[in-house]
Amino acid sequence: MKIFIAGDSTFQYNNSSTYPQTGIGQMLPLFFANIAQPDLAEHDIDESKRTNTTAEEAQETATFLNYARNGRSTKSFIDEGRLALIDREISKGDFLFIVFGHNDEKIQDPTRYTEPDGAYKENLRLFAQTALKHGAFPVFFTPIARRAFDAAKKEAIDTHKPYSDAMKNFAKEEGFPLINLSELSRKLISKLGETDSARLYMNLRPGIYANYPEGRDDNTHLTPDGAFTFASLCAQGIIDVCGSWRGKNAEAYNKLASCIRSRG
Repeated sequence: MKIFIAGDSTFQYNNSSTYPQTGIGQMLPLFFANIAQPDLAEHDIDESKRTNTTAEEAQETATFLNYARNGRSTKSFIDEGRLALIDREISKGDFLFIVFGHNDEKIQDPTRYTEPDGAYKENLRLFAQTALKHGAFPVFFTPIARRAFDAAKKEAIDTHKPYSDAMKNFAKEEGFPLINLSELSRKLISKLGETDSARLYMNLRPGIYANYPEGRDDNTHLTPDGAFTFASLCAQGIIDVCGSWRGKNAEAYNKLASCIRSRG
């Protein structure tokens, strides 16, 4: 089973040149019981010490192909031919995770901007159709919340609301599972508060990281801690939504949920 990720910088796989910036897509495989890159340390020499390995080995292996890239919207992702690359590789039984919104809202940039109830929804349809025509299954994720609080500094606000709502409406209308990452992340940020939530994002002091010697004040992109924290929300969302899915292709979505590693 291959899991394709189509999205922006919040899910992108980062390399050493941008460390400590980390995408949710880098951390999400850690929550799957059986991935293409196995953890060989789990295989004890003493067979009597092995735990849960048999059950995990029986599950289908998940291979992640992360096409998410910095700065992309649904429009620019399609225009640059990135969806076409997925179209060539995705096949029956695979999954396509779709997460956009941060850059679709950039009205000042015609190469990326889409109207939430116009081109944005139509582009989401193209992503879904790309998966479906190959017998693969789309899963939608609303965009992660920025670290932005209301005037009282008590509640995080949904700066992507028109796009979150448009994606939710599209998924409901078309009968696709949706993980409401916007709401899940916003609630977590509110719970942590303005000060404690800063560590999840690229708010860096000067002189700590070689890539950012002058520091950084960034409430959109994530640290490793932030990417792991929000990947955990995604994993739980897959369990909650796909695990109880009773719509079309229920068997496939239920199977996806069963691949999440038990944290009991």
